[in-house]
Amino acid sequence: MLVMPSNVDINSNVSQIQLSHNKILRIEGYAFAGAVNIRQIHLSDNPTVTIETNAFSSLSNVDRLILPSGIRVIEPDAFYGLETVGYLKLSFMDLASLEPYTFRGLTHVKLLSLQESDLGIIRAGAFEGLVQVELLNILNNKIDAIQELNITAANRIKVLRIQGNHLLETPESGSIVLEGIDTLHVNSNYFPCGCHIHTLLDSPLANGSYSSHGGAPTGDFLSKNYCISPLEVNGMPMSSIDLYSIGRCLEQVTRENLEATNSATPTVRQGQSLFNG
Repeated sequence: MLVMPSNVDINSNVSQIQLSHNKILRIEGYAFAGAVNIRQIHLSDNPTVTIETNAFSSLSNVDRLILPSGIRVIEPDAFYGLETVGYLKLSFMDLASLEPYTFRGLTHVKLLSLQESDLGIIRAGAFEGLVQVELLNILNNKIDAIQELNITAANRIKVLRIQGNHLLETPESGSIVLEGIDTLHVNSNYFPCGCHIHTLLDSPLANGSYSSHGGAPTGDFLSKNYCISPLEVNGMPMSSIDLYSIGRCLEQVTRENLEATNSATPTVRQGQSLFNG
């Protein structure tokens, strides 16, 4: 079986689908349409490369969805219409990017875990439309860059754990939004410690670990995360480097100067002069 085809005729009384150790290269849209009582789907040990749009549409009340390793493409809306999931783990993937709307339409999830993968670039809107997750794990991944990581109260994520990741580029200012999360854990990650470190420390990631019910942060971001670059500080805790000796990047200084100039420049209306008399 090279393709998990769409609209497979599945008996409504079937509660478990065991498709491990096959040769499924891709999962087509609506592959499980009509499978209303499925509680477990096992797709491990397949050479699956692509999960197509609407692949799991119409599934609900699935306790465990076990996907294969080696996935290279997750199309936008791949999980659209998948509701009430106990356990969904995506691991050992080799993605060029996590595309916009990857998780749109995925709702009511106890555990969603992205782990031990090459996530490539996390694109803007990747988590848009993901709603009501008890625990979202982003664990032990290589991340080339974060174009945007925008998680707000609309996502209704209770716990977000960002741990053990290797991030090759510092996210640009304003590209990280983490709001409405009850508990955040940011630890054991590796970040660039060059001139962009100041941008990182100004971002919501630098709030470290906290609980919205507990008040003060429960851990120090600098002592619990590490440097990946430059080479001379690779593997060192961020708290061990002298932040004051690292100047801000030229483009950051230029941008801040422009912003300061623009905010200080008075507005001149037509017919008015900057000078009196």
